Amino acid sequence: MARTRSASPEVKRRNLRGAASGFTLVEIMVAVAILALVSVGALRLAALSQRTLDEVQIQRRLLDEARALQVIQRAGTLPDSGSSGDLSWSLLKEEVEIPPTGLRLPYKRFTVTLSGRTLEIWVP
Repeated sequence: MARTRSASPEVKRRNLRGAASGFTLVEIMVAVAILALVSVGALRLAALSQRTLDEVQIQRRLLDEARALQVIQRAGTLPDSGSSGDLSWSLLKEEVEIPPTGLRLPYKRFTVTLSGRTLEIWVP
């Protein structure tokens, strides 16, 4: 006949009172540490997302302003350089030589600056 070990009376009493069914301080500290790491990661991700969104909004505004200036320039009413608030632009007329033929191709270099960002458009 196989002998089975039974729990000591002290262990049985602890289980009956429910003292062994809670979490230990170490388990709670580990859970809080994991929660803190996840929270810090989530905050960093939110901050990065906000910075990226701000940059995209500035770049979109820059493109919108450049398009509007190009429309005005094609109508012939835009001066070669100027500024309005934090927006500035310049239009340079240049030529480039095409090597095998020696032909000169005229183009316009249109530079638009907004909030420290610069966009250069080369128009043939």
